[in-house]
Amino acid sequence: MNWCLIIGILLNCVLIVVNRFIYKLPDKIQFPLLILGIVLLIIGLVKL
Repeated sequence: MNWCLIIGILLNCVLIVVNRFIYKLPDKIQFPLLILGIVLLIIGLVKL
């Protein structure tokens, strides 16, 4: 696995867990980070 794929998975998992169980994140912070995680996942899959 490459680092983009791993970071994308971890970023999305952490955001979902934090938003659901710990603290409700504002949309201005959550959406760009989720999009960044998805972009990292796509980059990681293309590099495989």
